[in-house]
Amino acid sequence: METKSPVLVQRQLNVLRGLAFSVLEIPKLRLGTTLPNASGVIVEVIEGGYLPVNLESIKMYAADAGKTSNSAILPYPVATASYRPISWQITVGTDIFYAGHLRNGETIDPPNYFFFDTNSAKNFTIDESNGGGLGQCTSIALRNKRLNAVFKGQALTPQSAITIKLTKTAPNPLTGEAEPLTPVAEKEYPCALASWQDPLLTRQTQNLLPIAFNQFTADTGPIGGYQIWSETELWYWGTLAPGKYGWNRDLLTIEPGGIVIKG
Repeated sequence: METKSPVLVQRQLNVLRGLAFSVLEIPKLRLGTTLPNASGVIVEVIEGGYLPVNLESIKMYAADAGKTSNSAILPYPVATASYRPISWQITVGTDIFYAGHLRNGETIDPPNYFFFDTNSAKNFTIDESNGGGLGQCTSIALRNKRLNAVFKGQALTPQSAITIKLTKTAPNPLTGEAEPLTPVAEKEYPCALASWQDPLLTRQTQNLLPIAFNQFTADTGPIGGYQIWSETELWYWGTLAPGKYGWNRDLLTIEPGGIVIKG
């Protein structure tokens, strides 16, 4: 199972704050002798002539369905002494972005070398199709963009605003699908530093400003949750505090802190 580091989560959430997520340095694929902790930290191999592998964009497939893998064989230097890697880590500069355990631990003895093949039995794969194992509500489209920002150099750039749509039913926790309100209730909300809380310490963000929806033109019934859209792409979703209801001629405001988003 992969671990996303706090730094990666912060960089992604900061897009809501108007800050682009771009990777200017080549990611490195490192091997470790310990399993990663919650922040993706490992004890890196230091012996046996080991050096990390540079992951130029040509070596990785574009993300699809929340997954990416290597498109070329990734060989490490010929071992000069034995070592046994059990984990991997992706770094960009001094930042850790991803980490995980190797599917098959093996001791590398001279003159052999460790490598990731391109076949599914021994390739390098990051699979976020299930959200990376975390209880979060992030769309496959956004996970693809996150992976491509890291491995393909495709910057994740913010819009001037996102659109918040209220839903009649609670969004499906895996897909975000939900029955919309009738009549539709949606509101643009700015992507700006003053609009969303800095995720630096909490690995999550929340709205800092009240979100006032237009007056309802009919009773909508209970409000089950919300979806957050960037143009035509669904990015996030969640539920609101219980008891929300759309009354004819009423105004609904989501107070600061009413929407909490985890990366």
